[in-house]
Amino acid sequence: MLLETFELFSIEQAYVVHDDWGWVAGKHSENGVPFNHYWRDYKQSLSSWIHSGWSDGDPNLYGYVGHPVQGVATSYIFIQNDPKSERVEFSRTKEYWNSRLKATLWNAVYSTQWNLGPLSEPTIEKYGTNHRSPWNQNGTWPCNTKHCYTGMGQIDLVMTPLGGMGWLVGEDILDRYVARRVERSTGNRFLVDATRCGLDPIRVGTNILHGKRPWYRPRDTKDVYLDDYPAKIAAPRNNSDAGSSH
Repeated sequence: MLLETFELFSIEQAYVVHDDWGWVAGKHSENGVPFNHYWRDYKQSLSSWIHSGWSDGDPNLYGYVGHPVQGVATSYIFIQNDPKSERVEFSRTKEYWNSRLKATLWNAVYSTQWNLGPLSEPTIEKYGTNHRSPWNQNGTWPCNTKHCYTGMGQIDLVMTPLGGMGWLVGEDILDRYVARRVERSTGNRFLVDATRCGLDPIRVGTNILHGKRPWYRPRDTKDVYLDDYPAKIAAPRNNSDAGSSH
């Protein structure tokens, strides 16, 4: 779980580095020396977060979609590495909700590190520091209005775990009631796999991190379900079983 979480973290930070290289490499500050005055800048970022409002200045797509997606991915990483959670499907049972709450706690831990930790997005991009001045609501810089943004805000710390939890349950519902119905209705493997990937797109990426095919489900290898109907796609019977039935 830790390895797969680090892989996700590395992918996200690689995007941050590529997207804002000038600040990451110290080109716009610190005389071109990355992480120069790291502790000073980190304290300034935390102070800016404490005094910031809800919005961090990013587009709503980032805060209300992008960060919940990050939360879902982190939750799936926990679920697929927890034997008690991996095979649990959506249901109104204590087992299901306990597993998803535990995954959300891991999601919250990752989100806190991403937003406020020592290797967080602000520490890489110098958000909230004295070297990176605030910008206007429309994204222009420097700020010359009453509404200035520093890249620091409470939105991501809240929306990542809470939005991620809602998204996770939504994908679980689609997997059980839609993808399972397709599995029972057809033996067309392409259609089944395409349905799984289309309905649960975030799980596609975490399956790959887990060393599985994008459309993988634990029920493909062992029939452990919370519901009582048989799977359409099951392991074929071997010849000895077929012969014993006569």
